[in-house]
Amino acid sequence: MVQRRNSGQIAEGTTINIGRSGALIHLPISSRADSLPQLGDALLTEVQLPQDLHLWVDPDSLWGEARSPADLAFGARCLNCDGVAIRTARNGNGYLVAVHFERIELGVLPATQLRYKTAVM
Repeated sequence: MVQRRNSGQIAEGTTINIGRSGALIHLPISSRADSLPQLGDALLTEVQLPQDLHLWVDPDSLWGEARSPADLAFGARCLNCDGVAIRTARNGNGYLVAVHFERIELGVLPATQLRYKTAVM
């Protein structure tokens, strides 16, 4: 989720890459034009962390699924980040936004906000 600071418009997207200093986020073409970040916009970004951890066991058994110990104790986690849009680009099926993080805080997601499972390989 990406939201321009001081704006009620929210754009939901997919995190392509994330690191200590920022993230690359893909926003679908269906996002409202007024919710798309522009270069230099101050942003509030929420990144949902994996709830289920999928481990590769071996080619014969395909996938093994294990619950993350942190999720069992605390529930679903997210990163709440303040940042700035440092690059935006139109992609064939949406928009790419590079965000530089200025502040990162670990948070807990309410169960009603859970949408996706994440595979880690």
